[in-house]
Amino acid sequence: MNINLKTRVRRLFERILQLVSLLSLVFFHIGYIQAEEEGNYKFYFGSFHAHHYGSKKGDDGGYSRDQNGKKYRNKENGAEKAFLTAMNNGCDFYAVTPHTHRMKPAEYQELKDTAGEINREYAGKFAALYGQEWGKYQTGNHINIMNGDSLCSEIPSGRFDILYNEWLPAHPEAAFVQFNHPNLGWAELDYGFDDYGSVNELVSKSDPWVQSVAVIPGIRQSSRGYKKHSDAITFYYYTDFLNDGWHISPTADEDNHRDDWGGMVASKTVVLARELTPDAIYSAVREHRVYCTEDDEMLVTFKVAGDFGEKWMGERISLKDNGNSGASSNPVKFIVVVDQKEGVDKDPVDEGDYEIELYGDLDGKGGKRADVVYKTKIRRGETTEIPWNVEPGQYFFLHVKETAGRDNGGHNDDAYTSPVWFER
Repeated sequence: MNINLKTRVRRLFERILQLVSLLSLVFFHIGYIQAEEEGNYKFYFGSFHAHHYGSKKGDDGGYSRDQNGKKYRNKENGAEKAFLTAMNNGCDFYAVTPHTHRMKPAEYQELKDTAGEINREYAGKFAALYGQEWGKYQTGNHINIMNGDSLCSEIPSGRFDILYNEWLPAHPEAAFVQFNHPNLGWAELDYGFDDYGSVNELVSKSDPWVQSVAVIPGIRQSSRGYKKHSDAITFYYYTDFLNDGWHISPTADEDNHRDDWGGMVASKTVVLARELTPDAIYSAVREHRVYCTEDDEMLVTFKVAGDFGEKWMGERISLKDNGNSGASSNPVKFIVVVDQKEGVDKDPVDEGDYEIELYGDLDGKGGKRADVVYKTKIRRGETTEIPWNVEPGQYFFLHVKETAGRDNGGHNDDAYTSPVWFER
């Protein structure tokens, strides 16, 4: 048998083993997606940030540990293995996002081709996404550029103005930009603050592209072991970016540099979309039907109803001008439901009651950051309505916390939603 034939037979045998191991998950997964439907939207769990062994140009991920626990880069940990492992760990979607400066164009093309193959083979069951992590800590932190057709290697590190003003407008296929690990950069430089004359100018140039920020960042290749929950919650940065004027959603991303994609932590980004395809996921992100959760079983519904109808989290709602500038001019009711589904890891799901906090920015952009304006406890699965009066320029989002957490030694998990924005 020649070498090429041996290789093809080996790959075929490996794929058969993968399919056998995934069959039970796939059959379970289909039923679970159908059950987790709210209106015309379904809850899809995953991550927008991870690394693999896709480049020979340095330390970009794909780590395994030998029998002595020593970390090493494993060339077997490529994109295909990353996507299938994430799927096997219960993710509905998963993005592999190598560092731009450590990839060659051919290697990035291989990642794109692999994602396409996975999407064709597992259509309707899993969405394989790709992107690139651009930037350096010292020159403005890292961002993810999702779905770009090429690397942006030609942009000098830190030149966010070139990225926002030139590269992204020239690449309409790029789905969105995410601010990564905001707790790890240099505040006066981060994400382009030093490239523009004012924060307002930065926001106006970047807001069409920037759709998310990692509020629950991953633990990367940390030596803390296979820890289930991420400790570093960068909630402060989320409220700061919202107050600056960005229309942005919170995410929980692994930033995984190891070989346990989708299983490194329980934290997940949840996207409410009509179907499980890359385009539908990206569309939902741009419409901000997104929340992040430390618990990969938590289902959060956050909507608002008024004379404009009923709208989901993420909506930018135009209020009618009725000639009354008082606070009672725009009565609405916020609608909240918190539930839990059975996850692949079979963790307990009876972790309510839930404490919910409605955050509101009552003086709008540039004033005080959003703060708690209403707080209560609710039971699992029950619908709670919160009457409120809103004004143009305000926005509101939800924080959910378990009060009877049973995962990871009794950890009470958190979730944060996208806001609803009220405009004139």
